Amino acid sequence: LDDASMTASGLVAGTPNYMSPEQARGESVDARSDLYSLGAVLYTMATGHPPVRGDSPLAVLRRVTDEEPRAVHDLNEAMPAWLDRLIGRFLAKAADRRVASAEEATELLRSCLAHVRAPSRARLPSEIASGVNWRRIVFACMLSIASATFGYTVVKLFSSAPKQLTTSSITALPATRPDLLPPLQMIDFDDAAWRRQMQSLTNELRKLKEELNGK
Repeated sequence: LDDASMTASGLVAGTPNYMSPEQARGESVDARSDLYSLGAVLYTMATGHPPVRGDSPLAVLRRVTDEEPRAVHDLNEAMPAWLDRLIGRFLAKAADRRVASAEEATELLRSCLAHVRAPSRARLPSEIASGVNWRRIVFACMLSIASATFGYTVVKLFSSAPKQLTTSSITALPATRPDLLPPLQMIDFDDAAWRRQMQSLTNELRKLKEELNGK
């Protein structure tokens, strides 16, 4: 009787771990409650356990109404990040934010399956695709790299120039005193700080690329 994974007599009909919040509160339910249960099954398939667990049926019912489940990717890194958003459409606490019908659920799952089979040809459905404009972020990162490179070059050039170089003469320097500028081969791009910056930017771009590819 204390097993929350079983339907118990004397309680609200249903298995507590898979019951929707409105059912756990004893409210009226419709098809969206069944779709919540489907989301709980998908969550269990991806992680190995239901989205909500507890020591007793009543404890589970309270957590169903009050707590959000942990992200699928946190529990199983083999699962793609977009799967959290997909399952989240089924596990929304408010019924009006949930997948509305079995037909909508079928179309959503079919589109996701097409993306898994051919990521380059079939995009994820807009309702679960990331809301971040990755192309814009990648462009911003590339612009940051270019800016960092330019700034580093300027600093190296002026820090290597003779001490008589003043701020007021910087703007006229290339035209009037090119002899004050050191040759480019004197600029050392191989110092540790520069390598760390470039490695960090490279790692960020790699993450963005993986997210953009739906991995």
